[in-house]
Amino acid sequence: MALVVLPCEFPYWSTVQSYLREINECSDVASFISLMVKICNLCNVSLDIDEDETDQSDLFTPLAEFLSTDLTREELDHFFKKTLKVLVRKALDLKHVKPVNGLQFSLQQQLDCTEFQRDFVSSLLAHSFFSTFPKRTVKTHPTLQDFNFSSFFKHLDQNYQKAKLRSILHYFDLQDDLNPSLEFPKSPLIVTRQVMPGREWLTIEDWLECSSPLCPLKIRHEGRMDLGTPDSLTVCFSSPRVGGLILYDGSSRECIQLATCPEMLCVLLFVEALEDNEVLLVENVQQVSKIITPRYKATYEPLPVPQMVNVCCMDAENYSRLPLSQYEEDNVLRELNKALLGFRQKTVPTYKPVTHQPKTRRLSPIGESFSSTPPETENQENKDPKNPSSTTTIVGKPTVPPVSKIPPSSSKRGKFIVLGSSGECLPITRREPLLLKTSPPKEEAGRRRLPHLPSQLSSMDEEEETFFTARNSIQDPYEKLDSETEELAEESARRYSGQLDTPERRNTFAERLKEALYNTRTTESSESSYAVGISVAGSGLDEDEIR
Repeated sequence: MALVVLPCEFPYWSTVQSYLREINECSDVASFISLMVKICNLCNVSLDIDEDETDQSDLFTPLAEFLSTDLTREELDHFFKKTLKVLVRKALDLKHVKPVNGLQFSLQQQLDCTEFQRDFVSSLLAHSFFSTFPKRTVKTHPTLQDFNFSSFFKHLDQNYQKAKLRSILHYFDLQDDLNPSLEFPKSPLIVTRQVMPGREWLTIEDWLECSSPLCPLKIRHEGRMDLGTPDSLTVCFSSPRVGGLILYDGSSRECIQLATCPEMLCVLLFVEALEDNEVLLVENVQQVSKIITPRYKATYEPLPVPQMVNVCCMDAENYSRLPLSQYEEDNVLRELNKALLGFRQKTVPTYKPVTHQPKTRRLSPIGESFSSTPPETENQENKDPKNPSSTTTIVGKPTVPPVSKIPPSSSKRGKFIVLGSSGECLPITRREPLLLKTSPPKEEAGRRRLPHLPSQLSSMDEEEETFFTARNSIQDPYEKLDSETEELAEESARRYSGQLDTPERRNTFAERLKEALYNTRTTESSESSYAVGISVAGSGLDEDEIR
């Protein structure tokens, strides 16, 4: 179980509390900025030993100018008398509203669903505003975002940055729980990491031969995303590390989406970067404002009553540098499967989750060791009846494969991730398709025989070379499945193999393989331009041997 260390769990928490109480009594900009610098210098420290430990007072100079020049006298009084006091109160409540079992990281290749109480979310955002979290960099946390506003304030000379800050401050005005006129939504914030495992991965052929009807599509030529109906799903084309430059100088649609829905900022704290087979769904989010034309006037429109929206974060590839590469089969397949994962309706899985403990365990993104944390438990639900601040449901086991003896290909993206603190490489993608070849036994030297294959592949002709793909992969010998799961897998594989194992498909594959071998011989390339993720082995074979 990988847990996020919260500010109230650090030894300097008592000092932070005293600074926050002093901020609560501030009535002028100078004293407020001075205390903000003290908190930042105390807490916002990087794990990178090579980073210079310099004073960070310059980061808050633009904030002082914003408060002094951009806010009117009435707005400044409102900031010190109401907004700042709500911020301090929410920050001081962290120890009382945090989950009893802690906040778990949303790890790559691990399907999970976490429910948050809104008091806990607003407390996290308040601490982010005061920059009380340890500083994260790409070197120390390559799959996580920094969750401090210290770098946000230094770009307040831009109009869109001012609009983003106004939206976040307006969110805290709406969180004034001492105001009886405000009604708060009772539904929790739900963050779901959706993963498409290898057994569900669709190939190009699966898409071409799919006969399922598409849902109706309506295209509107006028309107904006923020004018959609409340029951619609808002698609946010995000960065792999969700949030992008929202806490820096970002003005993209992704940054504006998170600024107008500040509760979404909490995903920067615990959600690892999205992989090629993952999307992030955030439900029951409060939209508190609208920011129109962010790169020009950046018009800010606060909403008196928050609107509830559901947002799907999907990281599409950027092909602006090489536009033609978006038509390559592997890139097309990635976008199709990711769109399917993000848009499909929620269904109850038909398979029974594996209950045995995996041989290897996924480490935390903060560089912990195996001995520093208790072992993970599967299909667990963390909920305290007295303080249900968050509930985390782990669906199935983490899809961390056992140590593979097959070296990863350097030409394929996303083969592993690197933990910045430990330097450990963790495989996260499927194995390359394999071509099985065996030497004939002595007693039957004239006939080729394949080794014993899994039962779902028994329908294939023994005289043919067998390719294993995501749909019929070799099962790891260390993985033990229960009888019901194994029967379902065998039945699905037999039905799938029966649909694909036809003479027409064999001839088509043979023609493609011939052309691939010809292209390999002429261009000295080691990969086929047709088959997605298939390395052509034995390019020196005669074409007459292919049937």
